[in-house]
Amino acid sequence: MANLINTAEMEELTGAKAPAKQCDVLRKNGMRFTLRADGRPSLSWEAYNRQLAAEAIQHQGFSQGPRLEAV
Repeated sequence: MANLINTAEMEELTGAKAPAKQCDVLRKNGMRFTLRADGRPSLSWEAYNRQLAAEAIQHQGFSQGPRLEAV
């Protein structure tokens, strides 16, 4: 099973205690998460880090594929 972000970590990451506010913060930051039956967001550390890495690559202007103009 994936290492899920626990309740305390989610509060620290989002700065919110209420699950609805946590969901709002995650959405505003483009994070994809699963909504649990109790209304709390569920997100694994792997998915969180993968999304951050993808955003960093986009912001640095890296393109997908080889740079043929450099050859």
